[in-house]
Parts: sequence; structure tokens; C-alpha cells
Amino acid sequence: MVMKQLTISCILLFSVSSITFSQNLTESDSLKYGIAKIIKNDEVLAESFKQGAVYTIAYLNQLEPELKGYASFSFEEKGNMATKIYNLVSGGFNKKKPQPVSFTTPKGTIKFEYGQSETDSVWVRLAQYDVNNRLEANSKYLSPEHIKQLLEQ
Repeated sequence: MVMKQLTISCILLFSVSSITFSQNLTESDSLKYGIAKIIKNDEVLAESFKQGAVYTIAYLNQLEPELKGYASFSFEEKGNMATKIYNLVSGGFNKKKPQPVSFTTPKGTIKFEYGQSETDSVWVRLAQYDVNNRLEANSKYLSPEHIKQLLEQ
């Protein structure tokens, strides 16, 4: 009787651990898929993609453009976060002097900073500041349509 219980327990334990393993493999092996790429003159200015629930926006850093390095930030897509960010940022496109939209992270601040184009339309650039408020990276100015594409709206 004891041997039979031990065998059943071992089989049950093996079944549970193999189910857990296969679930973990599926979660950690989630595919990254692209959402948008903003390209100008054969150069990727910005792109966005998702991997599981993590949404990432990467952009060509304009602080040292000759290095062609990219900066990025990510957020977890919970409760339609991309839509909420888009709604906040797009609200500034219709204002005369919009204030930046900022998000504080443990590493510093992510800002969507507005500026005027030559045609007087409002565009936005992505900027990252460290905890001492020093600019670490910024993008070229992006149009309202670019922001819409990057945030999958």
C-alpha cells in the first residue's frame, strides 16, 4: 500500500512539474513582433515592438548621431497603457504651447517634448533624462502620425 501511494505521488509530481515547465517555456519564449518603423532616407528614426506584455519604443539617439546608436524605453502593456500614453501625448498636438508629457522611472524620466515644425505644426520628440535631470538621449521630432503608429493606434 505504501509503495502504491509513493508511485502515485511520484507520477503526480512529475505531471505537475512537466506542466509547469511547458507553461514557463511558452511564456519565456513569447515572440517579439514589430508594430511600426519610422524610416526617413533609409534610416530608421524610431520603431516599436512588443514581446509578451512588454511594449518597447526605440529611437535613433540624436545626441551623438554619428554613432547611429539607439535609445529605448519599455513599459508593461496593462490596462491599455499604450492607448493612455497616446491620448496624453496627442492632446498636446492641438495646444499652442503644450507642456511635455513625463513619466518617471527608477532610472530617470521619459519625456515627450513638443516643438514647432517649419509649417507651424506641433511635433514631438522622445527624450530620456537621468535621475539628476541630465539629458541622456533624444529622438528627432516625430509627427502626430508617427506617434500614432508607434503606439499602435
